[in-house]
This record gives sequence, C-alpha cells and structure tokens, in this order.
Amino acid sequence: MLEAFLSSLFVAILSEVADKTQLVILGLALKFRSPWRVFGGALLAHAAMDGLAVAVGGFAGNWVPWPWLRWVVGGLFVALGVWELLKREEGHHVVPHRGAFVSSFLAVFVSEFGDKSQLAAGLLAAAYQVPVAVFVGFVLGLALTIGLNVLVSGKIAKCVSERNMRLAIGVVFIVFGLLTMFR
Repeated sequence: MLEAFLSSLFVAILSEVADKTQLVILGLALKFRSPWRVFGGALLAHAAMDGLAVAVGGFAGNWVPWPWLRWVVGGLFVALGVWELLKREEGHHVVPHRGAFVSSFLAVFVSEFGDKSQLAAGLLAAAYQVPVAVFVGFVLGLALTIGLNVLVSGKIAKCVSERNMRLAIGVVFIVFGLLTMFR
C-alpha cells in the first residue's frame, strides 16, 4: 500500500511539473491574482478526473489477471513515456472569464481529459490494486504541484526548460513501465 501511495505521489508530481495544465493554472493565477481560488478549482478538477481514472483502473485490476495486466499496464506506461519524448509543444488554451475558482475548475477539467497524469493514475490503480492509496497519492502530489505552481509561479519555468522536463517525464514513465512488466 505504501509503495502504491509513494509511486502515485511521485508520478503525479513529475507528470504535472511543466505540463500544459500547469501553464494554464499559472496563467489563471496571474490573471485573477487569487491563488487559493485557482488552487481550489484546479485541485477539485484534477481530483475528479484522476478519481474517475483510478476507479476504472481499480476495476480493471480486479477483473483482469495480473500476468496479462502487467504487460498491458507496463506497455502503456512505456508508450506514454515514448509519446512524451516525441511530442511537440502544444498550443495555448483559451479560458472563459467566470471567476478564479470556476475558470480554474473548467480549464483543468477539460485539459486533463485523457492527459498523461489521468492515464497514469488509472494505470497505477490497475497495477497496484489499491485504488484509495493511488488516489490519495495522486491528489497529494497534485496539491503539492499546483500549490507550488500557484505560489512560486514562474520560477520553475526559468530554471528547467520544457524540453528537459518532458525528457525526464518520458524516461521515468518508460522505467515505470519496464519495472511493471518485469517485476
């Protein structure tokens, strides 16, 4: 259970640092100058999307035999890692002006649909078969990442290039996938 929690925490933090969603959150925090409302809306949206992914992954983990599931989960993690290494920079999202909390919730909810962190949450729930630990790890990791983003704003972006962050995320996802397939 601790391994599932810590893995989820680590993957959530790593997959969201310098992610497009975090750039949206940064822009909202700068636009509204209301960090706690932006934080709350973004975290609630992340929790909803990743909670759905964890529920689906937990269901799959209980119904699909582990020898098959580990290859599917591991292969998908490797695919996500390779995709992260190969993808190009994405465009910016337009966010309607509806207040800090609602705008943050809507922007994150829409941008996280099918995002790598949502897929990773579902995959970890399937792999570890401890959905609550995975969900708590993800939400805590997201809270730390969003909080750091909102409070520290652009300092991380000045220190680490988006390309280097994508490289690190891709490598970690590939390693997680290989460890899942061969443990």
